[in-house]
Amino acid sequence: MAEAARRLGGYLAELVEAKRHDPGEDLLTGLLQARDDNDDALSPEEVTQLAFSADTFRPRTPWP
Repeated sequence: MAEAARRLGGYLAELVEAKRHDPGEDLLTGLLQARDDNDDALSPEEVTQLAFSADTFRPRTPWP
């Protein structure tokens, strides 16, 4: 299980980095471009952690 988590984290970090250089119209790009009232942004590491959490803790629908 730890190996799978490590590989998923690595994949997501690469995807976030790719979105920094080639933005699209997707959630990761939106998170990377978002700013708060102080014009602060999430770091790429924070976006990666959010993406990991969203995937890991999302509800799973059992297949029939």
